[in-house]
Amino acid sequence: LEDADGKTIFTFVGTYNRTQHPLLVIEAFERLARDPDFDAGGVRLLIGGDGVDADEVDRRIAALPFARKLGWLRPAQMRAILTRSDVGLLPMNFPSPAFNNKAFAYLACGIPILNGALGDLAELITDREVGINVAAGDPAALAATVKALASDRERVMAMQANVRKLYAESFDQDRTYRDYVAHIESIAADWSTAQLSG
Repeated sequence: LEDADGKTIFTFVGTYNRTQHPLLVIEAFERLARDPDFDAGGVRLLIGGDGVDADEVDRRIAALPFARKLGWLRPAQMRAILTRSDVGLLPMNFPSPAFNNKAFAYLACGIPILNGALGDLAELITDREVGINVAAGDPAALAATVKALASDRERVMAMQANVRKLYAESFDQDRTYRDYVAHIESIAADWSTAQLSG
C-alpha cells in the first residue's frame, strides 16, 4: 500500500458469490476511469478474496491502473488492509437484506460502508451515518457515490469517526462480554436470592 499514500482507498474483501461480487465494483470503477472529470490518481481500489469468476476479476483489475488484487487474505492480513482503507465496499447484485461478516469486519476496522444491502444494515447506515446506501445492482449509482466520496475527504473522515463511535458503543467484544457476564451474574444472584427466601 506504499503507493496509496494520500489517496482515498476503497476496499472489497470476501468471497465472490452471486449475491456480492466485486465485478459490480469493478464495473463502477471502469466507468470512473472513462470519466474525464474523475481524478483516478486520487484513489486506490483494493480487491481481496476469491470465488466465482475470479479469472474475469483478475483480468479486469489488471486493466485499471489504480486497482490492486490482493488475493485471499488471512484474518490478520485483512484487518491490516482494512485499517489502512478509507471505505469498505459491500455491493449487492440484487436487493437483499444482509448484515454479514463483511459489514462487521469493515465496522471493526473503523471504515464506513458503501452498502447495497437492505434491512438492518441499511437502517444502521442511515441512522448512524456510518456509510452510504447505494441501490443494489447499479454500477452507475456506485460510481457516482465513489466519485463524490473521493473528492470529499471531510465527509469520509466524519463517517469514520461515526463508525468508531458506533463500534465502541455497540460492537466492542470486551464490552459486550463484560455486559453479558454482568447480566448472567445478575440473573444468578436473583435466582439465588429467590431460592434462599422461598
